[in-house]
Amino acid sequence: RRRRRGQRRRRQRHAVAPLEVVVDSRDQYGNALYVDSLTIDPVVRRTDGEPFALCEVAVRDNHDGTYLFSLRTEKAYTLIVALSLYDALVAGRPLEVEVVPGALHVPACKILDAKPGLARSGLRKTFIIQGKDRFGNNVRTGGATFRFRLAPEAAGRGTLTGEVGDLGDGRYACAYLPTVAGAYAFHVESGAGVAVGGFPTAVPCRVYTSAAADDSLRVDL
Repeated sequence: RRRRRGQRRRRQRHAVAPLEVVVDSRDQYGNALYVDSLTIDPVVRRTDGEPFALCEVAVRDNHDGTYLFSLRTEKAYTLIVALSLYDALVAGRPLEVEVVPGALHVPACKILDAKPGLARSGLRKTFIIQGKDRFGNNVRTGGATFRFRLAPEAAGRGTLTGEVGDLGDGRYACAYLPTVAGAYAFHVESGAGVAVGGFPTAVPCRVYTSAAADDSLRVDL
């Protein structure tokens, strides 16, 4: 008994959105068979050949000669899915599946700087916001809006705002130029006011005049 189904082109799914493939049981001439209780064995691997365990797979017998294979994962990978019956590959070859990141989720985004809240007066400070979906996958497209500011803890000094540039690949370049040393509250958030990385809206930071900043006061976001 031969079985067929599964397109040979790459299939693309967003993280968590399940991939579903219908397998038709057929004879060697391509005629449909109404055979129940076949055992179809799914094997999921990464493109380097290593097994991929961070997924849920299932095969359901539809009791009409067809079988529904489903795959669900939260991780963005390119996967190779092999469906086997009687030690032979269904459709004669594996199926390549590209799992792409989901939509941007601001609380999961990260600041790519060990100490974004540690700066020196008169020196331009830069850092990167990495956009992520809610499962921690790096998003690959831009279009979001972010903003940040340094609010002084002491009275008499104005709030310092910075510039945010969309790099178009899921990253956002941020820069600010502090001119007055002192303690500030560091705010990084989306245009809608949601804090990046799930941190409290205000994170303590320091602006120094000395070239030798005290790393004991570093802020890790």
